[in-house]
Amino acid sequence: MCLTQLKKYNLKTHIGYKVFQRKGNSYYSFKGEYKFNKTTEDKETFEIRCGVLEKTEGKYETGFHLFSDLETAKQFLKFVSEFCRPLIICKVRFSKVVAFGDIDAKMQNPPIFKNVVVAKKITIIGKVKKYLDD
Repeated sequence: MCLTQLKKYNLKTHIGYKVFQRKGNSYYSFKGEYKFNKTTEDKETFEIRCGVLEKTEGKYETGFHLFSDLETAKQFLKFVSEFCRPLIICKVRFSKVVAFGDIDAKMQNPPIFKNVVVAKKITIIGKVKKYLDD
């Protein structure tokens, strides 16, 4: 998942939502395994070109992509559920924001995912029940 449009970060909270694949008491995403109430830091330092498919300008450092609101996380869960399961949406606390923007996935006409945060540190602080797909 890469941002296709960068915006100025303007959120007042450091709480968001991330979609994980669940296996037992562990949660997984592209960057590996996560544990509940344990802070995980992305120590990679390379940059990603924003909007590679559209050939737009802008770069941002790698990090954990998460959603600033639950509704967008639900839309993303529905989109990725075609590719992997079981999935769960978790509430996360984040810090060290390196980018903020939108994603236009351009595959099978999915929606644009707005206000995506890219942060270097996240901690899973809660589960959003009812969105668990066993």
